[in-house]
Parts: sequence; C-alpha cells; structure tokens
Amino acid sequence: MTTVFFLTARVCKVMMLCLVIGHTGLLCADTGILQRLAVPPLTVLSPDVDVYPRNHAIVQGQNGYLYVGNSEGVLIYDGENWQRIPMPNGKLVRSLAIGPDQRVYVGGYDGFGYVEPDVTGRMVYHSLADDFQQLREPGFADIWDLLVTDNAVYFKAVSDLFRYDPDTGEIELWQYEGRFGALLADKDEVYVQFRGQGIKRYQQGEFEPFQMLPQWHEQTYDLIRLADGHWLGNRRDGAWLEMRQGKVSVIDIPGLPPGNEFFDLSLVAPGVIAMANKDGAIYILEWHTRVVRRFEISNDVLLGVTGARNGGILALNDLGVLHIAWPSPWQSIDARRGLRGTVYDIENWAGQWFALGSAGAFSLSQGAGEPVFSRLNWSNHEAWDLLPLGPSKALFADSYRLHMVEHQQARTISHGALYPRILKPSRFSDKRVLIGTELGVAVWVDEADKADGYFSLDWDGLGTLVQSLVETAVGEIWLGTAHRGVVRLRLDEDYGRVVDIDYFDTSGGIEYGIDGEAKLAWIDENLIASTSAGLFIFNGNVFEPWQSGGEAILSGQILTMIQTTNDEVWAYSHNRLYRRFEQQWQQISMTGVGRGALSSHWLHKDLRVFGANSTLLFYQPNAPKVNRGGFEVQLNRVLRGKGESEQSMPLYIDTPQLVPANGRVVFEFALPSLHPPETTLYRARLSGFEDEFGAWGRATRISYSQLAPGEYRFDVQARDKAGNISAIEPFDITVPYPWYQTWQAKLIWTLLIISLLWLVIRYLVQYRTRALAQEKSRLKRMVAEHTRELADANRKLESMANVDGLTGIANRRRLDSYLQHCALTSQERGRPLSVLLIDVDHFKRFNDSHGHVKGDAVLRDVAMLLGECLRRSEDLLARYGGEEFTAILPGADTETALSVAQSMREHVQQSGTGVTVSIGLASAPGNQLINVQGLIDLADKALYQAKNDGRNRVVQSDDIRASAG
Repeated sequence: MTTVFFLTARVCKVMMLCLVIGHTGLLCADTGILQRLAVPPLTVLSPDVDVYPRNHAIVQGQNGYLYVGNSEGVLIYDGENWQRIPMPNGKLVRSLAIGPDQRVYVGGYDGFGYVEPDVTGRMVYHSLADDFQQLREPGFADIWDLLVTDNAVYFKAVSDLFRYDPDTGEIELWQYEGRFGALLADKDEVYVQFRGQGIKRYQQGEFEPFQMLPQWHEQTYDLIRLADGHWLGNRRDGAWLEMRQGKVSVIDIPGLPPGNEFFDLSLVAPGVIAMANKDGAIYILEWHTRVVRRFEISNDVLLGVTGARNGGILALNDLGVLHIAWPSPWQSIDARRGLRGTVYDIENWAGQWFALGSAGAFSLSQGAGEPVFSRLNWSNHEAWDLLPLGPSKALFADSYRLHMVEHQQARTISHGALYPRILKPSRFSDKRVLIGTELGVAVWVDEADKADGYFSLDWDGLGTLVQSLVETAVGEIWLGTAHRGVVRLRLDEDYGRVVDIDYFDTSGGIEYGIDGEAKLAWIDENLIASTSAGLFIFNGNVFEPWQSGGEAILSGQILTMIQTTNDEVWAYSHNRLYRRFEQQWQQISMTGVGRGALSSHWLHKDLRVFGANSTLLFYQPNAPKVNRGGFEVQLNRVLRGKGESEQSMPLYIDTPQLVPANGRVVFEFALPSLHPPETTLYRARLSGFEDEFGAWGRATRISYSQLAPGEYRFDVQARDKAGNISAIEPFDITVPYPWYQTWQAKLIWTLLIISLLWLVIRYLVQYRTRALAQEKSRLKRMVAEHTRELADANRKLESMANVDGLTGIANRRRLDSYLQHCALTSQERGRPLSVLLIDVDHFKRFNDSHGHVKGDAVLRDVAMLLGECLRRSEDLLARYGGEEFTAILPGADTETALSVAQSMREHVQQSGTGVTVSIGLASAPGNQLINVQGLIDLADKALYQAKNDGRNRVVQSDDIRASAG
C-alpha cells in the first residue's frame, strides 16, 4: 500500500494511526459522539425595541418579514429594524399565523385580529374581536392557537373557538366547558380536540364527532399532519400519539423526550418535524427513518419553532429569534461544550477525543450529563501536538517541553527550552519522531530500554518557527518556516547532526511575501510549497509554479494542504477553505460560519473537522443541498415634506407621485434577511438626479432635497451575505414645474412679449443668470464638501492602518516599516540603533485568573506606561503581537537603551497593574550595515533569557553572548 503523508503545521494523524502505528491495535476514530454534539450555524436576532423581554409566538411572512408575538404586542423585523404594533387593549400577543398576501393573523388576550400594511406601507392592526361582540363579550382570555385555511381563520381560546371567513366576513362561535385542545387542518377538513371527548370535524357549520376514543381525551398540545390520514401528536401526560389510517396508538420514539417537554412542534419539510424543547434544544425528527437530531442552541427555554421560508429553522426564546441553518454542510462544537482557545490540533486516541490549543489540552468526557470538553492537567501552557505511540502511550508537546503521556498522566522528557510545535513520525523508522520547534528541529528516538527514549538531535540554529515538516529521504528533511521560507536539512545517518543546510529563495525558483513565510505538503508524491506569492512544486533541482488546476483562486494566501485520496486535496488559510477534486479547485462556502481563524484539521471518511477559536467546525461534503434563495429588497416607506408637514406617500399605485418643488423626499428600504444586518449592503440611484448607483453601503434611509422640476425614478439594490443582488420595483415621482412654466403662463408671456419684448427679454436673462450662478455655487459647495470628506476618510484609513486597535499605539505594520527606515538612517548617519522586545510576564495566567476584559485593560495600561518612558519623539513603541511590545530607539547606544529598559521595567512594576515585564535588548552600532532581522532575533533571545532567569528583568544581547562564551 502506498503511504501518503499530510505534511502541514497541524498534521492530520488519522491516517497515521492506521499506517504508522497500526500494529498497536488502534482503530480509526468513531465520529458519532462529535456529530451528536455539533450544531448547525446559528444566527440570533434580538429585538432592539423597548419592550418587556417575553415572547410567545413566531411566524415569517411571505416577503421574509419576521413577526413575533410579545407581551407588549406584535414585533415586526424587516431585516434591518424592529417595530412594535401594540394591541388596542395593551395586552400580550399569544399566537400568530400567516394569511394570504401580507396579512398576519394575531391572537392576543381578550382580542384578536390581523396586521397588514396600508397603502403607504405602514403596518396597521385591524381588530376582529369587535365583530364577535354580538356573540361573545370579552373575557375569553388568551387566544392560544390560530389556524388559517383556504376559506376561514380559526381563533382558539380555552373554552371558545371563533371562526372568521375573510371573503364574506361571516363569523361563528363555539363554546365548550370541557375546554379545547389541538387544532389541525388535513386537506380541506378542520379538526379540533374536545378534551375529555375526542376529535371532532367541522362540517357545514358544526363540529361532528370524528374519533371519540380514550386516546384523545387527555389534552393534546399539537397535531402534525404527516401524510393522508397520518398524524402525530403530543399529549399533556407526555405520550406521543400516532394516527395511521384511522388507528390511534401511543408510540415510543428512541431519543425523543416525552411530548410534554416541548412547547411547540412544526413541520419544516415533508416528513421532518422541528420541536422546541424546554431545555433550550431543538429536536429534529425525520419521521420515515425515526432519526432524531438534537441541537442545543439556547440557555433559555424555547417557546416556538417554525420553518424559515428561505431554508432553515426559526426558534424563539424570550430574548429573540434564533435561525438555525439546517440542513447545513457546516456544524460546530463551541465554548458551550467547554472548549477554549485557538485549536492547534485535533486527535482521537484510545477511543477518546482530544483538542489541543492556546488554552491547553482538552479531552471530551461524558461527565454527569452531556459530554463536554474538560481541561487536562498535562501542562499549564499552550498545547501544540499529540502523537499516539500506542493504546496507552503518546507524545505531547506544550509551549516549552516534550512530555510522555501514559495512562492519561504526563511527565516531562525534555529540557525547558525545546519549544516543540510539530510531532511527526519518521517515514523510515518506526522508532524515530521528528519534531518541528520554534527555533529548529529535534529528533526523539523510542529506545526500548529507556522509558523516556532519548534525543538524537536538538538543533535550534534555524532561529525561526517550523510550521511544516517533510521527510523525503533518509536523512533529508524539508522545513516550511515562518520567516526563512523553505529550508532543506541533511542529517547524518544516525539523525544526530545537521550536515548541510539549503535555503531556497528566488534563485531556487520560489517566491515569498514580505515575511518569508512558507508551508509544505506532500501531494501526489511531490513536494509542494505554499507562500503568499503562490504554489510551487519541487522538480528535483529547483521549485517551479505548480499547475494544479484552477489555482488562481488560491493566490495571495499561505495554505495548509492535505491529500485525502488520490483525487481529493483540501487546502485552507485562516478564513478560506478549498477542495481540489478531479484536478479542479473549488472554494467551499463558509457562509454563516463565523468562528474565527481556521487553525487545524482532522479528516475522516465523509467528515471534515477544522479547529478554530474555541470551536470545532464540521464540514460534510455529502450533506443535502438546500435552496436558500434570499428575499427581495423591499421599499418600506416614502415620505415627503419634513417636520410636522412630513407625510407618507402611497406605495402600491402605478402613477408617479407628486413631490413639491424644492421639497424633500425620503426613501426607507430594507432587505428581509436572517443574517446579521451588518452583512447586507445597499446602493441607490435617483434617475433624473444622478446617472449611476452610489457605492455599496449600510444606509437604509436616503433623502433628497431641493429637487428641480421633472420626472424621477428611484432604484435601490441590496446585496446579501452570499453576494446575491436584488432590486425594488422602481418608484416614480414627479416634481411639478412652477406656475410660470405652465402653458397658460406661456400664453400670457407670449402676449406680453408682443407688447413688451425688450422688458421681458431683459428680465429672463437676469433670472436665468441668477439661477445658473446659484446652481454653480451649489455644485461648488458639494464638490468642496465631498473633497473634505474624502481627505478626512483617507487620513482616518491611514491612521487605522498603522495603529493597534486595542492599545492605540503603533501596530506591527507600522513597526516593520519604521524599523527598516531607522536601520537605513542609522547606517547613513553613523548613529547606533537599539531595539527592546518587551513581554508581559505570565500574561496567559493573568487572563485565566481575571478574564480577557481585564487582560485587555492591562495591555492598554502597560502600553501607556511603556510610552511614558520613551526619550524623544523619534522613539517608537509598537505592539509586536499578543502581550509583546517593541520599542525602537534610534540614536540610542547600549547604555542609553539599558537605562530606558530599566525605567520601563520599574515603571510597570510600580504601577499597581498587577503585572511585570521582561525585556530583551539588542543594539547595533551605526558604522556598519544593520541586519534588521538579526537585531530582532538578538533582542528575542535576550528576552527569552530574561524570562528563563526569572522574569521582571532586563537582559541585553551582549550578556547572552558573554554567557555563551
């Protein structure tokens, strides 16, 4: 069998379990438990209107608007804004149902009716309870359920059932002391449960007995029609009822809780029922297969559920609406299951799942209830990689050391400055493990007579992070590094010494971005390198561009690449996912998956698992495809005038609407969407005033003033998160000409011209001159204003591009640019240049103890304190990354820089922030060529020395070299 290696910074070890250590008896992982815990993409839409947070019902209109029954009325969401329509009596809305066109029927407390837009688009409530006062005075309390059929609407209270015919206005009322239960429409028939008696059917104005069986005596909450003569219901005593061809029985559905634990049931697809559970979970029952899926989506009780019109499921709790994108190829396990930090590695070992990352090592354990991720005590540092060696033995890499894990207990087997990042079995020896470190390469050997093995190589001469590692031949190892590109090492036959080093640059056929980063992979028995400049393949001598089939879509990204089969290759960057199948690349949509940067992977059969920020993302290539076509952008209101004279204009008429000359017209619009509003963009145009659409933006209200007489047409387009564009039906307006431009006035002017030609000509000339001057002045003001706005925007963009968003000091981009500038200036002027690398001591421990909000505040305080210690304006303090800062001191020799560093350290220590800093110092004289990267590396080594010496101290690079000597 051909051995295929997946050589990336986060090595997928599923295949390794079978190929490298298969003799130990380990089996390929069972993904069932992970799939059971995963949930589809979820969007939460919370009302931003001032109402009491208690909701009762949810429906979605045909145009995509959401309607929520709330304790203070009906809440309506158009994709951008919420509005409230109160009930006339100020009471709650208990139930909702969609009628024809844009009508929504409403059941409240002692009242019911419907909501629909008037001619101006304003949503208006129409009461129907008044029509029934001749039959029943108020006092029927809540309308608990609504049923809309082709020819009637039913409003059900506890002991009252109202029927309303929208076409004729005919009304009927039934009262039953024993109380009503579930309502159901099956084809053209309407059925109602009479609790204590059974099911009755509506026929010619009366409810006639249908099934008066004991199974129907107990209250039934919901009835779902699954097929002709086939129903499913849930009773108050918890039983599930099935009616098949007239026969009723109590059934048990494995995996489904009792029926009284659900507030609402809804048929969301043929044979598919969604259920809102009291524990905050959505249950999905596929009736024909009896498969039950459970998605835990809320910490609150779920009060309602319905199918979304453009795909997915809508659920309701007291805080808002939750949209579940189901079925979806994407699902996730996130922090609600205990997972924390960026996930660097995913592993299944000895029948247990592990996730390793910036917050440590986590294992998936059963606990008292549902399985959760629990943090292991293997290390207090970042966890980078786990390599099983057998059913009870594995290697584990944390930030500083290599550990041996046996029977779930870890012991250290390396020194404290190894900095291991990648653990990879050798292709040519089952006893040897290759280790990519933060500074180079190590080799660990599994020696039978040594419990902890031994290191045949510990080489840190590379000086940069190894992100990927490929062993192509005995003693030949290729490295993809963070800053030095692709490196080839040749070792002696015992893997104990580096014999030769080759650095591949443009002369070796490979190009890099600014930072010199590269990742390697083994694809189709070839060595592939990925840089920000493209993909390259090694031809045996040099690299050349890799023609992989549509690779243009991959350009500009550094990719982790994995080959799963001979035909299928996967690649991902921090925010993009690609699949190459049958020699063609395709981008995989991640719409709705906003879980941070992709950082690791685990591939198995038809399931792809990717690690991100506190999240495992699951992609199933063979998941059912659902048509999720969006809705059309809606023109909600058009207003004319302003202030007290502002009035709404009719929307649904064909003739152009009049706007007074020099008046004001306002257009309000929105795209009904279940995505977060900020993902939708709009652009508009008023033909006759502007020829082209404006730029895409977030404005949903546009006003025009001082329009000249003429014909205008308003158009607006919306672009949703998936890139779909929709447009409104154009809205036409007319600004009438003033009276003196009508034909009657022109006739009078003609008569006057005959008698007073010279006076009229003089008047018209003067009038037109003034009008042109005014228009020219207005246009000049507009140009000047737009010019100022553009200049302000450019200044803001430049500032944002060079400033760290958290601390307000210079960011890494500004640092790199300024350091290069200082190096050139120092060389030209013969001035020394010093660099300080500053690290906040034990910052991860501080974050774990005080939380990230406090951690962010401390970083801002430390930045301010460090800045106060700078000498002059040309000194620069920048955020280097995470809790690290860098200070550039042009003109400062070692003694001066040391003074500044000590001042910074003491200033932070005495500040009361609760943290200290360690500082590494490196200086370069001004009379020689300054190697910027070398200067940074010296300062970095000095910083590590300061941390190893106990932290809260300053170490200069000369001290390190003296110590080494």
